[in-house]
Order: sequence, then C-alpha cells, then structure tokens
Amino acid sequence: MQALRSNKRRRTKTGRTSIFSGLLRCADCGSKLYFCTSRDSADGRRDHFVCSNYKSNTGSCQIHYIREQTLYRRVLECVQQTLTYVRLFRDDFTQEMLLQDEASRKAELAQKRKALSGAQKRMDDLDRIIQRLYEDSVLGKLSDMRFHKLLSQYEMEQEEIRQLSAALEKEIAEESEQVSDVGRFLQLAEQYSEIQELNASTVNELIEKIVIHNPEKIGGRKHVTIEIYFTYVGKIRIPLHKPELSFNTTEPA
Repeated sequence: MQALRSNKRRRTKTGRTSIFSGLLRCADCGSKLYFCTSRDSADGRRDHFVCSNYKSNTGSCQIHYIREQTLYRRVLECVQQTLTYVRLFRDDFTQEMLLQDEASRKAELAQKRKALSGAQKRMDDLDRIIQRLYEDSVLGKLSDMRFHKLLSQYEMEQEEIRQLSAALEKEIAEESEQVSDVGRFLQLAEQYSEIQELNASTVNELIEKIVIHNPEKIGGRKHVTIEIYFTYVGKIRIPLHKPELSFNTTEPA
C-alpha cells in the first residue's frame, strides 16, 4: 500500500512557494526540479521549475524547464479527465490497474527470484571453496595464518549471503500478496469528482510524482511532455478507444 507523502515546500527568495514543489522529477536523471521565481513578475508569469542537475548548463543534465502556470493548467486538465474516466469506466479501470499491477509484480518477483537463485549458487560455491581450504591446510599447502584469514573472509561472505537470502525470501513472500490499492483511489476519484482548481493539499493527496521531459521543438515552438503518477495506482493510461477523454501530452513550455 502506498502512503501519502508530506512534501516540504521551501520558500524562494521572493517568498513564494509552489503547490507542486517536491513532486517534480527529471525524466532523464531522476533528480528533483527546483522552483524558481522572479521579483519582476508579481503575477507569477515567470515562475518555473528547472532540473536541479542543470545548474545553468554546467551540470550533468539538460534544462527540463516548465513554467508553473503551464504545469498547473496541464495537471488540472489531466486530473479532471482522468478522474472522469475512472468514474465513468470504473470496471474497466479496475481491471486495467489489476492487470498492470500483476505484470509489474511478476517482473519484480522474477528479478528477486533470480537474485535469490544466484545467492544460493554462490553459497554452494563457497561451501566447496571452504572444503578445499581445509584439504589444502591438512596437506600443508596453506599456512595456518593464511588458512584462517581466507576462512574468515569466506565465512563472512556466507553470512552476508544468508542475510540477503532471508531478506529476499521475505520480500518475495510479501510481494506475492500485494496488489494496487485501487479501492482507495476510487474513493479519491469520487471525493474530487467536481474538482475545478488545485491546491497543495489536493495535489499531495492525488499525485505521487510528476515526471518532466526535456523540451522539444514541434512546429517551430518548444513543447514539453509530462507524466503524472497518481497515489496508490501510479500512471493511468486512458484507452484510445475512448477519444472523448483523450488529451494531448505536449504543450508549449
């Protein structure tokens, strides 16, 4: 189950904060996007977010810039249309989320089972190595000092593998029973069925994170793509066969 976060919204030098602070992530490097303001724009027209790894083109990432006004409009539109879809096609949405959760859970379980299998194989290898150490020690091929040093190293590695294996086994058992908390998100969809504006409390309750892609030129203008991940269920895809609920993913930044 996914818990709601309490995102810190730090004030900028101008004293302004954003309802989206703490939620934005860079699509390329995964870093947070910082909220930047300007004293020359009292109405917030110049307020924007930029990747924390950009650092005026001296950092390790590209700009990933988006104006707060544009972000607000895009997020509100996405939230309204997504919640409308969820309410109108409740059964379809539930089935889709359960299928996505099952696929994701199976992939993660397969990865952890592979890691567990590798750990168990290494444990078997260490047993054979330690057995040879004893044999070499008996035959005089190893000094006592060398024998005890190697033995200590291999036994320490075995203990680390035992702890790792136990943790993996526990995670596998727990994740085998987990499912997306679709029911709680459906409650949120009903609660905010008539949403007309966003505030910090609403955004924090509905949204887990917002991923910002690098702006690209389309028709001579810069556009930016955003991805919204909702609390409890993650990214929601509105099926193409419901065109009345589809919306553009790019817009001038």
